[in-house]
Amino acid sequence: MSAQDARALAVVEEALGIEDSAARAAFVAAACGEDAALRARVAELLALEGGDAPFLQTTSFARAFGLTDVIAERIGPWRVTGEIARGGMGQVLRAERDDGRFAQTVAIKLIRADLASAAGLARFAEERRFLARLRHPGIVRILDGGEYEDRPWLAMDLIEGLPVTEALEQAKAGRDTRLDAFEAICEAVAHAHRNLVIHADLKPSNILMGADGAVHLLDFGIARLVGDLADGAGVSAPSPLTKGYAAPERTGGAAPTVASDVFSLGMLLVQMLTSRLADGTAPVLPGSVLPAGWLEGDLAAIAAKALAVDLADRYPDVAALLSDLRRHRASLPVLARLSGPWQNAPWGYVAGRFARRHRRGLALAGAAFAMLAATSVVASLSWWRAERVRAEAEARFADARGAANTMLHTTLPRLESMPGTLPLRAETAAAAQAYLDRLVASPESSEAVRIEAAGGLLLLAQHLAGAGRPNLGQPDRADADLRRADALLAPIASARARQLRARVLLERVRLAAFMQADITAAEALAKEADALIAALPPDQMLARSRAAVLAELRGWQGRFAEEAQLADAALALIPPGTRWDDSLDRNRLMASKAEALYYQDKPAEALPLYSAALGELRALRRLYPAHPYLPGAESVAAWSLGVTLTELKRPAEALAVLDGAEAAAREALRLDPADHEARRRLRVVRNAHAQALGLTGQTDAALALLAQVRAEDEALLQAEPSPLHSRDLVFDHALLGETLDVAGRKTEACVADRETLRRYDDLAARGLITGLDAKANIALLKRRVALNCKA
Repeated sequence: MSAQDARALAVVEEALGIEDSAARAAFVAAACGEDAALRARVAELLALEGGDAPFLQTTSFARAFGLTDVIAERIGPWRVTGEIARGGMGQVLRAERDDGRFAQTVAIKLIRADLASAAGLARFAEERRFLARLRHPGIVRILDGGEYEDRPWLAMDLIEGLPVTEALEQAKAGRDTRLDAFEAICEAVAHAHRNLVIHADLKPSNILMGADGAVHLLDFGIARLVGDLADGAGVSAPSPLTKGYAAPERTGGAAPTVASDVFSLGMLLVQMLTSRLADGTAPVLPGSVLPAGWLEGDLAAIAAKALAVDLADRYPDVAALLSDLRRHRASLPVLARLSGPWQNAPWGYVAGRFARRHRRGLALAGAAFAMLAATSVVASLSWWRAERVRAEAEARFADARGAANTMLHTTLPRLESMPGTLPLRAETAAAAQAYLDRLVASPESSEAVRIEAAGGLLLLAQHLAGAGRPNLGQPDRADADLRRADALLAPIASARARQLRARVLLERVRLAAFMQADITAAEALAKEADALIAALPPDQMLARSRAAVLAELRGWQGRFAEEAQLADAALALIPPGTRWDDSLDRNRLMASKAEALYYQDKPAEALPLYSAALGELRALRRLYPAHPYLPGAESVAAWSLGVTLTELKRPAEALAVLDGAEAAAREALRLDPADHEARRRLRVVRNAHAQALGLTGQTDAALALLAQVRAEDEALLQAEPSPLHSRDLVFDHALLGETLDVAGRKTEACVADRETLRRYDDLAARGLITGLDAKANIALLKRRVALNCKA
């Protein structure tokens, strides 16, 4: 796109917001000034708004280069029967299959030829195949694709229907029907997000409703495809920003994310429920209320939270928005009224939700009370009281069961995706613990309930101290919960209980190895888990978990070749398409394999794996920019890459990578200042930074930084003695010796290394030495001592 076109598009976008024709003309004249060519181009683009050929559904008015009045007769196996639309990205054609295999009518999107470079076309084909794997009844499928006269094309299901808002208006649909449709839309969008696909242009015209009431979302990932075509070759693809539906950060030039789709859904919710046009007049400020008569109560709060300008105030993902909407429909309190700018809702609101949810029960209780008051039969009254006690006990048990499930499966996962919620997560986990304790101790706990409670204890343990996911850093509580879950499941012979117990044992392996440095206990638990798994039917997720956990254990044991093999086995069990959990697992396993290569003295082979792991996390951060877990995970990945570059004697590159690692670690700490693990990550990154500084000859700066970190670790160990903190302090001393050795200060290095070996002896006396220590760290220290302590 030329500079002239870019200027013209900017003027057109502003002009289209001015309804009055005279005012619009005056604006254009002022904006173009004496530039006659610019004025002519703006006039040309504005004329397209009312042209005969309908635009593709974006507000891009770039000249349709590569389009002609001639419509192709045939594209691939499809015979073109007419044109549906055309615009800045290309044409949409109606076509039928006529190769004799089967009958099918499709819509073909034919992209402008000038948008594509050679490299971009190759990426287009790869991304097309990725998007074709999206399978959801609410998402229009990509069926085929290719190139026609150097123009990429996509064939999609042809949907007969109306834009969702028009269809609802024609049907005179009630509020429940409208909310049902909105929920279906959210489910489709959430499915795509789980597969790391952003829509980027959600609006009524991209959501068709058929005669049967089903909704179908068009153009998922098309923005991503078209954006990939340009390949930086001086061409700028039209950006699908629709006035009124685009999130504020998108209009400022930010890339589309999960949060920007949430904003568009908020606008869609307002329009679907109020029949108001999304013309930019709807208030989007955090905590603002919609104009009188638009939406009230919970729905107003939900819409306002979805439309928040600040990402920290907006719903972090579609699942959170959908959860709040469903809570409203079930007459439960909604988070939009209890958190963020809407926090401190009066007790009366919560009580009102309870009364609405149980109005039948309350009415019956009132009637029963009136009837009993009218009678004086002592026996009846006594029976009623006994029955009430029994019913109340059953109700308390049911409430405990429901509350525990809600906290573990809904509330905690939602809070984990929201910055600054660590104290609230800790309180919620404690409440869930109390409910689970009640379930376990209750005489009503059947075998099925004990299995359910054990599953809850496993999930709670993962929230407390799970690896590779947000956690509260409470390994002792996690260990206690896992032991209780194991004890609950051990006597139960069902396949379901044995499979769950295998998962519990694997989680105990990870906790024993990583948090407690008890490798002997971890190995015994691993053997017990293996025996259980061998007797169960094949289960891919369980096999994947086993391989991943054993890979980590073999790394701690110093059995690095086995670690690499197990990491490969687990990676092979992760399906393509990458959901959120799959992406995090893949990232951790790539790092595990890279670590195995690193400790086999193959840092050059480890380097691309570490780089790929970091790239995947950065891609996730672009999709979920407000998720508080990802900056910390990125800092660890960048630290691993930086340390590997240091090992390869590339300290300048290492320093650049470690700068990014430190920035990510500080961002994680800013998002959750109470997160002790975030502080630990920052100290680890600063140690690596000092190591790289030492290799570049900046010894004084390196030693000063190491001293700061060591002082912090010593203070932490005094305040909270633990194996993990003890190991951190030993590592601090090891880096001090290495930095002095690199600087040629052999005598000081000798003293530091001997102190480190003494501390390792202390760990050994406490049973905290691992194979990794013996085969890598301690062996290296002894070699340095032999060289530097000859005198």
